[in-house]
Amino acid sequence: MKARAKPRLWRNRLKEDMTRPGFKRAFQEAREELALAEQIVQARERAGLSQSKLGQAIGTTQSVISRIEHGGQNLTLAMLHKIAGALHRTVQIHIR
Repeated sequence: MKARAKPRLWRNRLKEDMTRPGFKRAFQEAREELALAEQIVQARERAGLSQSKLGQAIGTTQSVISRIEHGGQNLTLAMLHKIAGALHRTVQIHIR
């Protein structure tokens, strides 16, 4: 009877993939975008606003807010400032 190969864990696959420069760059960009999206969700929820109410506060729609929160919408700095203002927050950008 043949021994079964051990299944590869996602973290092992990720470790392998991170050695590829193109993958590593794309992964880091996606991770940053999703981290920003999560910060927006958390700030909106702490402010007690629905996606619709936040959209109204900044002059856009609930569907745009949903796309932003799911990382599917490119954000301009101006839009990020609008969102932060409506949530009584500030935007801080750091270049490292």
